[in-house]
Amino acid sequence: MTRVLAKWPAAIGLACGLLGCSHLPTWFLKAPPNRGDTFPSVVLEAPSDPSARTYLGLKPGATTFAVQDIRADMVIIEVLDMYCRFCQQGAPAANELRKMLESRGVADRVKMIGIAIGNSRFEAALFADRFRVRFPVVPDPDSTVRHALGRVGTPAFYAVRITDGNAVIVARHNGLPKHDDTARFLDRALSRAGLRTP
Repeated sequence: MTRVLAKWPAAIGLACGLLGCSHLPTWFLKAPPNRGDTFPSVVLEAPSDPSARTYLGLKPGATTFAVQDIRADMVIIEVLDMYCRFCQQGAPAANELRKMLESRGVADRVKMIGIAIGNSRFEAALFADRFRVRFPVVPDPDSTVRHALGRVGTPAFYAVRITDGNAVIVARHNGLPKHDDTARFLDRALSRAGLRTP
């Protein structure tokens, strides 16, 4: 039995080499961050669309960015996968959340972004186009965000307060959102972030 267990690290290393670790089972990963934790500072590819770059407030010429670089008081992040049927089914609810930011008058202070884990730039753009996503979706081809977050399924929503160069988690929602879920999630996030609607 000891000899068998001793072979596990080698087997996992071989799997990482063959699969790039993007398909490791979630039980192998660490627990995801909670409220009060810092959202992982992962380098992401900057959108090529000028309007998306302007929306996020990225510096001119920037080719990469991290969540805390977004010019906002709070950022709502959807962690998704193009091939996840729940992400596809939940796209209308995610768009509804974006509309809520506008209707509540906080769209200038609260931004949204999608991170497509394990997806290429083409796949991220295809998802955004097919489901008419109303916020930028950036690729995470090596699943760097997934590994940094740990045992997180898709879709997952994180609301982070941008303070002093850090992105601190104030609320999160796992799984397929419904209309009531998105409203409660936004209420909770705004309250915890100390952001008042006009």
